[in-house]
Amino acid sequence: MKQLFQVIGLIGLLFFSFFLNEKTKTVIKNLDDIMVQIKKNKSKYEFDGINATIKEIFIIPGISKRIVDVDKSYRKMKKYGKYDDDYYVYNYKLPKINLNNNRDKIIISGNKTRKFISVNFLVNDVNEIKRIIEVLNNNGIKATFFLKEKLLNSNIKFFYNIVRNSFLIGTFDNDEYTVKIIKNVINQPNIYYLAKDDKICKINGVYNISGIYIDNDYYRKVTEKLKNGSIFLLNYSNNLINELDYIIKYILNRGYFIVDLDTHIME
Repeated sequence: MKQLFQVIGLIGLLFFSFFLNEKTKTVIKNLDDIMVQIKKNKSKYEFDGINATIKEIFIIPGISKRIVDVDKSYRKMKKYGKYDDDYYVYNYKLPKINLNNNRDKIIISGNKTRKFISVNFLVNDVNEIKRIIEVLNNNGIKATFFLKEKLLNSNIKFFYNIVRNSFLIGTFDNDEYTVKIIKNVINQPNIYYLAKDDKICKINGVYNISGIYIDNDYYRKVTEKLKNGSIFLLNYSNNLINELDYIIKYILNRGYFIVDLDTHIME
């Protein structure tokens, strides 16, 4: 019995020592200048978030709440031996009103607090896409190509490859077959449907996109309608190719970022 009590006492002592050691580590960490600086300044880098804006059948994405992960930020800064706000690590929480809960709504803009622009193309054949991509690549820009199921189905390998190169494809055809091809064969996670203003598409997993449709006089119309969050839908023509480089340079020179739809609607 005496031996049993000795064993229990030893276990208790080990447990207490472990607890005391962990407690000591926590106290030391909290007194570390890096941790003190993180806690002092973290509110400057946190963001409460913004709900998505809904008006009738239309929606504009919100922005997620951003929260500093204190422990991960500390470990990262400790690794580099200094406090540096570039090393903050964040957790994100979707706003209460968000895109995922409103897939039946039509997205008409990115969030207007960001200087993000998306330039998207309505195309009819592969050669049109190749000509556009040449201009985009010269400027380091990514975009989305909206096309019909027939073009997609007859050129699956081509579209698989351009998605691998960080371009996106969307569809005019809101049918289950087209969605499955894009998701399961092309392996593009987000599906974009070019919605009409008078329709609501309710396919699960599809984002409904509308925006500023332009089919002529592209440069003038883009420069006139350019603002935070703009989604441009440019219908292909030879004039578009002639003006596209100028359009891109104008947008960038005005301090905007041209991003793909995945980035543009991210909350």
